Amino acid sequence: MCPLYLIPKSDHLILEAYQDFILSRKASLLSPKTIGFYEYTVGEFIDWLSSQGLTEPENITSFHVRSHITGISERGIADATVHAHARGTRAFLRLLNEDGYISTPINVKMPRIEQKQMRVLSPDELGRILKVCKKPRDKALILFLVDSGMRRSEARSLNWIDVDIPSGVVNIRRSKSKKARSVFIGVKTRRVLLRYRRTISHEDNDSIFQTQTSTRFKHSGFRQLIRRISEKSGISFSTHVLRRTFATLCVRGNMNMLHLQSLFGHSTLEMTRRYVQMVKDDLN
Repeated sequence: MCPLYLIPKSDHLILEAYQDFILSRKASLLSPKTIGFYEYTVGEFIDWLSSQGLTEPENITSFHVRSHITGISERGIADATVHAHARGTRAFLRLLNEDGYISTPINVKMPRIEQKQMRVLSPDELGRILKVCKKPRDKALILFLVDSGMRRSEARSLNWIDVDIPSGVVNIRRSKSKKARSVFIGVKTRRVLLRYRRTISHEDNDSIFQTQTSTRFKHSGFRQLIRRISEKSGISFSTHVLRRTFATLCVRGNMNMLHLQSLFGHSTLEMTRRYVQMVKDDLN
């Protein structure tokens, strides 16, 4: 992507619209990661418009959008990446229309994503993974993620005050949707968590899953921990796979859709429906 300061001065309205869009994302209190996603995808679109000599937002057409997305897809990158660029571009164009930069809405036809089978763990695979978890922390972490369906960032942010061992209630205060929610962990997970807790400092505001130096994991460190366990077990998995495994167990148990939405932390019921349908398709 071309640095924005290299965009010609004549493109000031395009640049102003871009800056306005990013400010709107920040005003919505989106995460730095999400804002970075928009900066990259929309920045690429702005760069492409500049290369075509477009200097006014009002001159953007559906043809330009299709040409940009087609150009990205021809790079040979993953369908999901092409789709991400289209999502970012669509959000940008919506703001252009809503805020009066363009007078007519521009429709963005979203590229199809080839649906691939979702990776989930079988009971045997989960058992093999737990077998290589020699540290109490590692075993507690794997069971905790499979039992709760939590995202990596949510588990990383948990403190001991957030977990009520007797009831199994876990309060998630920092979620992707910015909304607090509660999930539950079973008796087996709670017992393993108790054994792990005896080996570390566990004041109310101490992180649950700690590094060897008793500090909170950084994002990269947490990811590396899961990767090490995966390599030891010889089974390829990630925190997303553990979350899908949780989803599969819920679907097999015919859990209520609204309950599933609450546990997953999805912002809309439609997101949960799509997720569950993907799981059902894979189970057929």
